[in-house]
Amino acid sequence: MADNDNRVEMGDLTPNLEERLEKVEKGLDIMERHADALEQTEEGLNNYMKKVDREHKDSHFHSVPRPRKHVL
Repeated sequence: MADNDNRVEMGDLTPNLEERLEKVEKGLDIMERHADALEQTEEGLNNYMKKVDREHKDSHFHSVPRPRKHVL
């Protein structure tokens, strides 16, 4: 009997699910309309992240550049 008390009727969830589905569909529609801009932005961010990652790795994990090699 306790399990029955915790159940939620599907009719109670339907409006909430429909609202969420509408939001997802609107988001997908926006993404489809602006696919080129999103792709360019994503490519720019990926390039920036690669650059930052490479700079971090070069300064922390690889051999130290010569001018700084013998500095205490």
